[in-house]
Amino acid sequence: MFNLQNTTLFIGTTVVCFFIFGIFYTLVYKITSNAYFTIYIKENNENHHFRYAISVNKKIGKAVVRNRIKRQIRAIISQINIKDNLDVFIIVRSKVLDIDFNEMNKQILYLLRKQKTL
Repeated sequence: MFNLQNTTLFIGTTVVCFFIFGIFYTLVYKITSNAYFTIYIKENNENHHFRYAISVNKKIGKAVVRNRIKRQIRAIISQINIKDNLDVFIIVRSKVLDIDFNEMNKQILYLLRKQKTL
């Protein structure tokens, strides 16, 4: 069994390593997805603030494209109020290349409302 008391899932907005991804997946509270994103939500009782991580696969495009998508998602998240004590992990799917910023905003807000995190 894992000793999760000393394990930090996030440092800032960067996930530490793939091993911790596995721990996160096993401890997930809620999962919601659509054609563009998969969002994992986990309650966090250690911290009193909201934390998030974004994962964009290399199959989506080169570094410039992946970084642009991450910047856009960060901008969307900075504009909304998400409940405290939550860890949010957003996985971007390849169909996200077919939509613009406004549609991306609508899809993320839809998934977060579906999980009642707003």
